[in-house]
Amino acid sequence: MGPWYCYNMLKNSSKYIEALKTLTFQPGDEVMFCQGEVDSRIQLVKRAAMTNLDDAVKTVVDRYMLGCEAIRKEFPGVSFGCYGPVASAPDGVKTNNWFDTNGTTVERNKGTMALNVKIEEECKKHGFWFVTLFYDLVDQNLMSKKELWHDQIHISIQKTYDLLEKAWLKYRGKPLVP
Repeated sequence: MGPWYCYNMLKNSSKYIEALKTLTFQPGDEVMFCQGEVDSRIQLVKRAAMTNLDDAVKTVVDRYMLGCEAIRKEFPGVSFGCYGPVASAPDGVKTNNWFDTNGTTVERNKGTMALNVKIEEECKKHGFWFVTLFYDLVDQNLMSKKELWHDQIHISIQKTYDLLEKAWLKYRGKPLVP
């Protein structure tokens, strides 16, 4: 479920609960939250400039986990997890007005990496599972790998499906599709 901000997850949790209550869950069903991309692309660099990156990430993730917890408690027996945000579109890629960004690709990816680390840490503490492709989408300098982008904004599922299967096995210990 996405793409609202991690920061606003608690504020929007009733909307998620309402949407999820329209579904019928079976034993073994799972729900994956997919927030964080907008936080990484727009908010973290801006918030970090007001305080520092660690404080900005902690504030965002604390609020995110409160929202995730509020939703999960309404659905006992359903397994919930978080998909960590992906890398930011590479510098030099012209995005349109619908997809604002703050900072350089490296600055955004530094924030995204910190966000992934903190979300994974908090997921472990709170009993949520976690998966991310972030580390496969950047090089050692935190530059986004341009060849993995489908267009100017989105990563290519065709180019990253194998990476997703690998990440799913790494983090979940089971195949993406049984």
